[in-house]
Amino acid sequence: MEELNCELLALTTYREVPDISERESELAVEMSLIEGYLEHIRRPERKDYRKAYGDISGYLVRNGVLRIEGGTFTWDNIQDIFESLNEMHREVDNIFLHGKARDAQAFHHRNFNPELYDYLITKQSYPVIPQES
Repeated sequence: MEELNCELLALTTYREVPDISERESELAVEMSLIEGYLEHIRRPERKDYRKAYGDISGYLVRNGVLRIEGGTFTWDNIQDIFESLNEMHREVDNIFLHGKARDAQAFHHRNFNPELYDYLITKQSYPVIPQES
């Protein structure tokens, strides 16, 4: 939970740095999502990092602001991503400061979805959108 809290703190406060453009903030999110993928593939033994990044991508997908199209993370509105990250950070910070181990486990169980990375590897889309007939 500590790694997750640190990553969320970095992502949510990055936008408050003077002279940082919206595009630079968006790149920070992109780099975090890519880092999560790389942790999953290259360093699965680093469980705390793998869980933190996996929780972030899973949370954003579960909230409908992030999706995978043809093996690539994508979104419609970066503002929605940052609003979700702010909400997530408040929830994680509360668990980190006042929660119990079972609260952290429940949060992780709700959000962590390592199968998301399989969609990146196989260049598929998630959530799967039914084909119109």
